Amino acid sequence: MEENLIRYVLFDLESRNINGIVRNKPTLGETWFDIPYTEALEFIEGRKNTANYTVIKDVENGSWALKLKRTNIALHFLDDRLYKVPQKDLGEIRIINSIKENKITFMMEKSFQDYLIKKYGIDDTTAVENIEVEGAKVLDFVLCYDNDPHNLISYCKIPTLQLLLQEKVTVSYSTEQSNHCVYTKRIYNDYAYSEI
Repeated sequence: MEENLIRYVLFDLESRNINGIVRNKPTLGETWFDIPYTEALEFIEGRKNTANYTVIKDVENGSWALKLKRTNIALHFLDDRLYKVPQKDLGEIRIINSIKENKITFMMEKSFQDYLIKKYGIDDTTAVENIEVEGAKVLDFVLCYDNDPHNLISYCKIPTLQLLLQEKVTVSYSTEQSNHCVYTKRIYNDYAYSEI
């Protein structure tokens, strides 16, 4: 009976775009999760379009799910476009602030970094000038205080390629302020900010 079966959602881990919903279990190199047939039925019958959905990760239990994309066609101002990086320990893009040393470190989660390296075909023989990263070439970060992006401590512009090829990128800053926070233009889906 079809209702008891599952379907597999193939997706791109970087963009979180859905590449398809299939019947057969995907191969080892593909990124996927399974959903009940009843949830996949509207996509299969064409009542819902996968282009209008994205894949999200539930941070509490690590499971994947489909979510309707939000489209906002209203004019955005700079303050509306900034995303406050939540304080937590794990994320695809990790930001660690050493307050005592006045240094902030940026890194990619190892599994996410490995996925992107494989996606872009980067290996030890690849010349840096031949690597073409789709999407954002740089990631912008605003280190500020008192939860206000206008209270600037430092502005960091980190090349995406540098985060792919290095374990971490560390930047020094100078401030007497406390109660730090980080804002960014959200390129990836899962950011994490922590202090040591």
